Amino acid sequence: CKYLLCRLLIKPIRRLSIYTNSLAPPSVSVPQKWVLLEKESQLECHARGFYPPPVFFSWTREEEVIQPALQVEGEPSPDGFYTAVNNLTFYPSKEDQNVTFSCQVSHRGSTKELDFRLIIGEIICWWNLNFFHIYINLNQK
Repeated sequence: CKYLLCRLLIKPIRRLSIYTNSLAPPSVSVPQKWVLLEKESQLECHARGFYPPPVFFSWTREEEVIQPALQVEGEPSPDGFYTAVNNLTFYPSKEDQNVTFSCQVSHRGSTKELDFRLIIGEIICWWNLNFFHIYINLNQK
């Protein structure tokens, strides 16, 4: 009778950390560019795909700073890069229609700027005998 003797060797796996000196600048987006007239509104500026953290966000209106630079570390993504979001909260007026706003994201000496024009909507309400209607008018000129 033959016996087979097997020995299983398990070696601990060491986690390797790889450090790099390369920089990855962010891509910048403002997903929603419409707001409601004279209602508290919030715009989001997204910075994606940057490395290493942090990034700095600032907001301008007609090239005038309305929110100074704010440092954001961001959150790591599964791909090893980082994502960050910054908000601008304000009350849009009629004077903001067709005005250029900008979200600026600075990262390690470079700045990406995304200019956009707001679409300002008005809430129009009216009654008839059976219903209360709400209509959002997005004035796109």
